[in-house]
Amino acid sequence: MLAVPAMPDVCRVCRREEAQLSYEHVPPRAAFNDERTTVYDLGDWLARDAEGQMPGGRVEQRGAGAPTLCARCNNNTGSWYGTELASAARAAAKLLLEAPLGEFNALTEPRFAQVKVKQTSTSPHPLRLIKQIVTMLLATSSLGLALDHPELGDFVSARERTGLSDRYRFYLSLFAGPNARSTGVAVRLDVERARVDTLVELAFPPFAYVMTIDAEPDAIQTCDITEFTTIGYRQRADLEMDLLIGFGHTPWPADYRTSAMIAAERRRPAVEEEGYPSSCDPHFLP
Repeated sequence: MLAVPAMPDVCRVCRREEAQLSYEHVPPRAAFNDERTTVYDLGDWLARDAEGQMPGGRVEQRGAGAPTLCARCNNNTGSWYGTELASAARAAAKLLLEAPLGEFNALTEPRFAQVKVKQTSTSPHPLRLIKQIVTMLLATSSLGLALDHPELGDFVSARERTGLSDRYRFYLSLFAGPNARSTGVAVRLDVERARVDTLVELAFPPFAYVMTIDAEPDAIQTCDITEFTTIGYRQRADLEMDLLIGFGHTPWPADYRTSAMIAAERRRPAVEEEGYPSSCDPHFLP
């Protein structure tokens, strides 16, 4: 019997075929992703019991991630951009540790944090941060995103490149968990604002990162950081951002509601006008 050769894998950034891809930590290990993690899919979530315990799950001993990048892209993006995100994550984690998250989780209105960052001789470099975000969103999505949107991988691969087309917008929020979430390409139905948006999200404390595709502005009610794509690789900048303090109580994309918000919406009638559910229930694409 003839052996069938294994099909080569394709790097999510450079889109080259490789015999074997390297393991990409998403987020980087230095951004609080260096411990044993159990990963659940949507089916596991929907099958959880009354106490919230989920069956199944896949254990990642090295932290969350997957073999989705070639060794070259993994090494380049880590050295070019990873340090910037790790530094920002440490600062954000400190903010969340000092915040009364229990009180915020009991609110029925969103809470925001005004974050001001003054540039120093070493940071911040906004372009490096957003390129690491794009890398992570590509790495956590199916190959279709990379192949259908080659501009994203090219933006990451060229260290000095700035600017993306208007198809893409980026949003950043603080994220307190307790669950982390990655969606791949998903659609979200926002009933209150009568809109449907296509997005890619990674929500892993202390940040949630969202990219929208072909969507109108203000898709996510937090800080729009799309302008970061226009700043030079070596250029630093003062930053002032109003960041939503979000929570991860559901598997739905870009759902940052507090426990109190979810409880309040459950008390509403199950169906409102035109047959839409009363809550904002985004759904994963098949």
